[in-house]
Order: sequence, then C-alpha cells, then structure tokens
Amino acid sequence: MDLQGTIPSLRRAHSADSYLETTEERTPLGPRRPIDTFKHQDVSPTLPIMSTVPVGVSLYVPAHVSAPATVFALLPGREPENSIGLDIVLQQFGSSIHAQTMLSGLLGQASLITGKKIDAGDLTSALHGGDRLTALLQTTPQQISSTTKGLDALIRSGAMHDSVPTALRLPAQIDLNALSLLREKPTYAALKPVVGEVYYGDIPNASLSEEQAAHNIALAEVLNRLGAQSVEPIMIAAEDRNLSTVQEFLDVLIAQGHTITAEVALRITNFADLKVRVADGKYLDIPAAIMIGTGIYDTAGKEAVVPVVHSELVISVTGPTFNARIKWFQGMDETGFFPCDLYEAPPWLGHKIAAQFAGSDAVKATQSAQHLGDVIRTVAKQKNLSLQGYGQTGVCNDSVAVVQHVLQHTDGSAFPYVMRDPLLVDELQQRATSATSEQDRIGYETLLQSILAVPDDLQPNASQAQRALTSIPWAPGQEPFAFVVEARRILEAAVAVQTSES
Repeated sequence: MDLQGTIPSLRRAHSADSYLETTEERTPLGPRRPIDTFKHQDVSPTLPIMSTVPVGVSLYVPAHVSAPATVFALLPGREPENSIGLDIVLQQFGSSIHAQTMLSGLLGQASLITGKKIDAGDLTSALHGGDRLTALLQTTPQQISSTTKGLDALIRSGAMHDSVPTALRLPAQIDLNALSLLREKPTYAALKPVVGEVYYGDIPNASLSEEQAAHNIALAEVLNRLGAQSVEPIMIAAEDRNLSTVQEFLDVLIAQGHTITAEVALRITNFADLKVRVADGKYLDIPAAIMIGTGIYDTAGKEAVVPVVHSELVISVTGPTFNARIKWFQGMDETGFFPCDLYEAPPWLGHKIAAQFAGSDAVKATQSAQHLGDVIRTVAKQKNLSLQGYGQTGVCNDSVAVVQHVLQHTDGSAFPYVMRDPLLVDELQQRATSATSEQDRIGYETLLQSILAVPDDLQPNASQAQRALTSIPWAPGQEPFAFVVEARRILEAAVAVQTSES
C-alpha cells in the first residue's frame, strides 16, 4: 500500500483553543495550530495523509470485546470520561481499508513529531498493535529538536505552507470601558470525517457564552499588542491617560477592583485528536499520545516513557466590568496569548496546575510572557524563521518554563525542553539596552537570565527526572495507560535516589 502523499496545508481559522495544540483548522490528521507540543523532528518531504472515506460505516461498540493489545489500551476502571480505547476501534475495523486508512493518518501525523518515515510494512505491523506501533509513536528530545530542520526545509521547498499570523480585529486605539461591550465571535473549525464514523478535530464548547468568548478573544489580542514591536501596537484609552503597556493596563484593572491570577497548566498534547460517533450520536475521544523516552531507567534497565506534554500559562481576569480567561505559549502557528475555553477539553488529556501566581506576581508573569512572545516573533521576522520560530527558538514547554523561572527561579515543571538559546539572546540584550523605562530594562534582563538558566533535555541534567515526573498530568491511580504507571514508578524511584544523595 502506498502511504506517501502531499503534506496538508496549514489553514487558519480562529480557534486558539485547539487541543492539538494548535489554534487552527487542519485537514484530517494534518497540522493545525499550536500543535504545540511538538510538530517537529526530521520529517520526510512526503508524508501519509489520512484520506477521507465516505461516512456511513457505523461503529458498534459491544460491552465486552477482545481487542488486540496496544500501548493505548485503557486500563480497566481508569477509562477517562467520554473515551474509547484505540485498540477497540481498531478491532472493530479489523484489517479493512478503514483500519488501514485510520492508522496511516495516525502514523503520518506522528511522523511530523517523531521524524520517523512510515512504509507499508510499518502499517501492516501496526495493524496488529504491539511493539511496532509503540516504536512508531515514540520519540526522544533529540528527534524533536532535529525535526524542526525537516519542517523548515519542507516549507522553504513549497511542499508545506508556512503559518500565518492571526488577523487583527481591534482598532489601534480603544476605550477601556468598551472592552466589555465587544462581541467578536470565534470561527470554529468543523470536525473532519476520517473514515466510517471516525472524525478529526475539536468540538465547540457549548457551555461558553458568546459574551465570554468575545471577552476572551478581546483580552488575548489586547495583551498581544500592548507595547508590541512585532505587530501593530494598541493603545487603551482610560479616563485620565492612555495605556500602552501590559503593566499599565493590568494595574488599572486592579485599581477598578479586578483580580488577576495566572497558573502554569499541563496536559497531554492531543496530536491525533480523533473521535468516533456512536449509535446515540455522541462523540467519544480515542486517546492516542506521542510517547517520549526520558533517559531515566530502573535497575532492570527499563526506561521511563511518558506522553508528550503541553504547557501553557493561563491568565484569568475577574471583576466588576470585565471577565476573561486566556492562555499563553509558543505554538506552531505563532507565539502569544490565545482565548481559552472555545472548545471542549477532552477529559483523557488530564490536567495539572504546576504553579500559581496572584496579584503582582500574576501581573509580572503576564508582562514577562508578553515581552518574551514579542521577542520571539521579532526574531522570527528578522531571521526569516518558518513557523514563526516554532521549534527553532523553542516550543510551548520552553516558553512557559522561562516565564516560570522569572517568577520562581526553578527549572520549571515540564519535559522535554529543546530551546535554542542563542537565537534570542541578541534581541533581548538590545531591548534591555534601549529600554525607555527601568521596569522594561529589568524585565528584559531577567528574561535573558532565565533563558540561559533553564536547561535543555538534549543532554542529561539534574532536574530531568523530577520534571518528567511532574509532567504526568494525572493523579496517581488515575493514569489511563499502563506505560504511564510504569513511568511513574521508575521516575519516583529516580527522584528518591537523587533526594537521598543531595
């Protein structure tokens, strides 16, 4: 079976809440927006695409079924809400063209992350589950780092479309009191039929009001543009002055009685983003994650392998006139603030709060994120970096770790880090030197210190085991996959040894 095809274009829609880590629309199992967690690694110029098979094959899910063993078989009693195991779906399709189509797309999407070329033999082996499927869906920090070069080459050759910045919606100046009156509407990407009753994409969050969605969209754009050099800046007109920086804007909101909080949130990167429609019309998630080796082993030589995790800084504003939730990270389409909650959050992705900030610390975290995002976008323009520097200057985990280090002076909470520090150093130094305020000068200097201090995981380092353990977004006893249970055991033992030796 010929699995080669052309790479799907990156198409933009306005949906910064995509759980693929992307904020945009994708073709079936093709890149969408911040597929942040990682859409990098040595990639072949042609990759398998999941073809669209006419919808109409109903998937019957019996109460008890003997399914082929796969690494993503859900542990009994730990099945996440609204989920069905990949092994059960594959068993229902058997060895039909439906199963081949589904797996070819799944593995093609994974190859964008792992850099592993997929051939017909791989597909045949993967159809039976087991070790070959596991190997094809597992990567390393080194592969994640090197794949960026492959994606860059594809874009420069014209085989893949580069990302396009989100279109600005707000005028260059807006009254502070008008923010709560804005009603910008999100553009949702429709689910894409993949094969039979299997679909690809996210489901809009029906519980989010139009007003709340508009506030989230407005706040994200305002924070991206206040004091920006990489996009058209925005000015907020308050009663007695114009606000041109994130610090000024948030200080005024606080003075009006609003509360600002920020938190570092972790979840699994939903690279596959597959769902199946069952008899009652309900959609069930099909959990499948890219796995990454940690380089940490137990005494028997077994390596701890964890799902690739996504990090984001979530900022909440609550108060008498304006309420909004946004998130910030470096994504595949762009780096910046994005509206939260536009789509439903698949329960199987897990959720962990790794750090929390309030008051002046939350303001500092938000301002630091804005500074870093603007620097990343500026450097991407200056150096003509594809995907706006994604993967070449860092990914979601790196960007959030830098901001977390600014506040806590720790190595952060996620794994892996693959940032290439030198690309951002010159711009940060230049901004610190030319800053027109002492506050900005200190802010840029602190970011530079944090970027140089946060480790990368291309080489072993002291915080690797602890961060890999912290990055597991499920509580002990709630891990849905057996390999994560094993990883926790190995990592807890490694951290215990480190602690006893320190």
